[in-house]
Amino acid sequence: HEDPNVIAVRVREGPCRGLSFQIWPAAHALCWYLDEMAGVGTNLWSGMNKGLPGSLTRIGMTLQGMGPSSPGKRLRVLELGAGTGMVGIVCAVLGAHCTLTDLPHVTHNLVHNAALNEGSIKRSGRGGSISVKTLRWGDMDDMAHVGHDFDLIVASDVVYYDHLFDPLFATLKWLTQRREHYGNGNDVADCITNCVNGEESSVPVVLLAHLRRWKKDSHFFKKVSKIFDVAVVHKHPLAANMRRGVTVYCLSRKASSSS
Repeated sequence: HEDPNVIAVRVREGPCRGLSFQIWPAAHALCWYLDEMAGVGTNLWSGMNKGLPGSLTRIGMTLQGMGPSSPGKRLRVLELGAGTGMVGIVCAVLGAHCTLTDLPHVTHNLVHNAALNEGSIKRSGRGGSISVKTLRWGDMDDMAHVGHDFDLIVASDVVYYDHLFDPLFATLKWLTQRREHYGNGNDVADCITNCVNGEESSVPVVLLAHLRRWKKDSHFFKKVSKIFDVAVVHKHPLAANMRRGVTVYCLSRKASSSS
């Protein structure tokens, strides 16, 4: 018998079809962290947010406040390299408007998994939603189609192939460009703002969950540190038979690298 207080998230995997059709440890860790941020997990997130970037703290507070009593406040979330879409679906269950993105041959499974969880999203009562779009990293047409009007970007186990480091970096750089702030009181961007070069703007925060497998991974983080402040916000406990645990990083765009 299912616990009526637990909202189930179900996704279809297909390991024989490739890496994008599997759930990896970093996705589990990031889902746990988001659950805690929303205040529906086992711990009170207020005890976890000491010393965190202010923009991430405000996102946590927004997640905690989303629900039937605040229908106008919704995080706009983009999941990069979504794979099965589990992380983005969890965001939608928690009340966000989430866009799942991946390569063209992966999106049909994302559409399937989004439909599979429509009932859970509705049952949560938080007003979340899901859309699916193609996003090939570094492809300007895809990036323009997706847009960059997001409050939070989530990604798990995307730092994997070194030949994709540059396209991933270019995509993150484009998605986190400073955009002029035109608040209407209905979007979370109205309360998550940064001051860049003296001008008010809204810049997405990136939550990236990563399980280090090779030394070369450090090259990507060295690259992103040129334009992002990179902070470790969570170290997930080791899973059985694993030598390393998952680390969740918060990437905040540096004021001096806003374009």
